[in-house]
Amino acid sequence: MSLFEYRVRNAAGELQTGVMEASNDESVAAELLDSGLTPIAIQPVKARGALKLDLQVVRTWFRASVDIDALIIFSRQMYSLTRAGIPMIRALNGLADSTVNELLAETIRDLVKLLESGRSLANAMREHPRIFSDIFVALIHVGENSGRLDESFMQIVHYLELERETRKRVKS
Repeated sequence: MSLFEYRVRNAAGELQTGVMEASNDESVAAELLDSGLTPIAIQPVKARGALKLDLQVVRTWFRASVDIDALIIFSRQMYSLTRAGIPMIRALNGLADSTVNELLAETIRDLVKLLESGRSLANAMREHPRIFSDIFVALIHVGENSGRLDESFMQIVHYLELERETRKRVKS
């Protein structure tokens, strides 16, 4: 998919401009016509604009990750909230607002969106493999299926604490 700049006229004859992502300029023209707009010019976005887009992708990809301590705190909080019977979306929204790590907060907000669209928590977490490991997702999946999600979060806490201690020993 590429970005295309376009100029169109609406039904009143007013000039409008914009940018659209499509596979080719014919797709852009078809979509604009379907919207009741008359295309005047359609051209690919200049290389400089594409470079900006690629830099944004690179920045997102190489951002600082979530450290193990933040995941332990997140898991402990989720254990407490699920144990108390707080609804999942409400619990996650509260954690997203109070989390210091911006990447984790952004990830939690995305989890909420995925949950609201009907996905399970494990499937939503699977969309973020750089944050949630396979074992993390597997334990959540088991907790959801068994009805003991709170216990799964506590098992994750124990696993992450063991991993943290192992890392410290290896470093020393």
